[in-house]
Amino acid sequence: FMAIAIHSIAIVFCIGMEMVSSGTRQARIILSMVVLSVVTPLGVVMGLLLTLHAQTETGAHVLLVGVLQGVAGGTLLYITFFEVLARDKLAKYGMSGLVGALVIM
Repeated sequence: FMAIAIHSIAIVFCIGMEMVSSGTRQARIILSMVVLSVVTPLGVVMGLLLTLHAQTETGAHVLLVGVLQGVAGGTLLYITFFEVLARDKLAKYGMSGLVGALVIM
């Protein structure tokens, strides 16, 4: 749990800096940070409860773990190709995040 908290500090800092540099109002920045700080631990607790509740490897448990891992993997791919690469690298070549994802893969 501590690793997630430490990681969240860096994420919140980066999001906050981007919001400040883009001229977002202070009330909206504070609201966004509060929502993010509440949702992150809530997601961890939900994931723990959903995956640790079933002690046996039933079909439903395997499906649930697969869906949760798919959501996590999809989130990482979205952030990589549509947020990070689209801004930094792909815009230089005139590609969108989707085209860049297809080229890289």
